[in-house]
Amino acid sequence: MNTKEERRKAQNVYTDELLMPGEMVLLAPNGQAVTVASYGVVVCLWDKNKSGAFMCHFLEPIIRIADLATPRFGNVALLKGIEWMLSLCSVQSIEAQIFGGAQGDNRDKRGEDNLFLAREILQNKGIQIVSEDVGGQKGRKILLDAATGTVAVMKVHSLRQGDWL
Repeated sequence: MNTKEERRKAQNVYTDELLMPGEMVLLAPNGQAVTVASYGVVVCLWDKNKSGAFMCHFLEPIIRIADLATPRFGNVALLKGIEWMLSLCSVQSIEAQIFGGAQGDNRDKRGEDNLFLAREILQNKGIQIVSEDVGGQKGRKILLDAATGTVAVMKVHSLRQGDWL
């Protein structure tokens, strides 16, 4: 039998997770995940029917070399997350929220590139973006509650090692 719970266990679904840059996680319905982002982009996917949630934190938009593909890249992390969520629910019940993409200086376009990719993938997959807190020059602490789809965002002046605790 291929139940939702069996799929979660097979995919290492977590209830509480500290997500570092370049990581992703599929959360159980009672799970929470937290991360800290600057130019990296955090995408949270939530099933309105409450079967779980997904969070990824990617730093670069695209990798085209399969041997080097990791969740550090948006096209890897976000596409895998959508695949995981679609194993639990339908595309119509998924809500997306996007955070991060800060700009360190006028020459650094990584944040903009990451945001463009996230929006493009979500639109192409038919997933509704219900909220964004992006751009600017401040980093963000982000907490996702898979039970409710609620995301708490705290903007910070600078990112410190202590922000990860």
